[in-house]
Amino acid sequence: MNHLQRDITESHIVDYSGKDILLKNRLHDWYKPLTDFNKFEELFLLHGIMKKIKIGNSIIRLIKAKDMLEFSVELLLKDPYFLLRDMDTSNHFTHN
Repeated sequence: MNHLQRDITESHIVDYSGKDILLKNRLHDWYKPLTDFNKFEELFLLHGIMKKIKIGNSIIRLIKAKDMLEFSVELLLKDPYFLLRDMDTSNHFTHN
């Protein structure tokens, strides 16, 4: 699935030296099926990859980055449409 528009969009940026640079790229197509990256949070907590703590009024998420990457890649290789589906943790593998 491609979440980018077909048309190329041109945009200008100015770098730190003041040089104007023309960029050509494709923007996200917001009319495609929505992805939900927050689904990972529940699985990261379930598998001990992430902890949530509160400091003052803020909720802090501590993530084991290497474990997060390995888990996410393995899950997406097994289920490429994971981010497009409703959440159901009962059918997912166990992380070591």
